[in-house]
Amino acid sequence: MENAEVNALLQVYQQKVTNLQSQNIQLESQILVLRSQIQLMQQQPKPPADAGEFESASVPEPAPKAATPPRRTKK
Repeated sequence: MENAEVNALLQVYQQKVTNLQSQNIQLESQILVLRSQIQLMQQQPKPPADAGEFESASVPEPAPKAATPPRRTKK
């Protein structure tokens, strides 16, 4: 491998390592934020559990329909 190829290869490797390291730092910071949010949520009092009961609802009676006039056949 020539000197120019080795230098190009090293440059690509260094760029990839830098990009991956930046991504790793970003992900680790997100983990820290999410952990702190989880801890805050765990410290808050829990809301009362839903008993799963519903209030009875009244169903309105349908309005009476007007009588339909009988059909007349054509003669």
